[in-house]
Amino acid sequence: MRLYKRAPGLVARCPACEEVVLRMVRRPEAAWLDMRGITARRIPLG
Repeated sequence: MRLYKRAPGLVARCPACEEVVLRMVRRPEAAWLDMRGITARRIPLG
């Protein structure tokens, strides 16, 4: 994934097709996480 941090929040794009797959915005009272572009994500732990 390509992560862009120079926005009002974080934006992650697919490296193959450039579609936005994740957005995150943090405010003092809450964080907003939009993962509508992801159906599943494997995160290696070791």
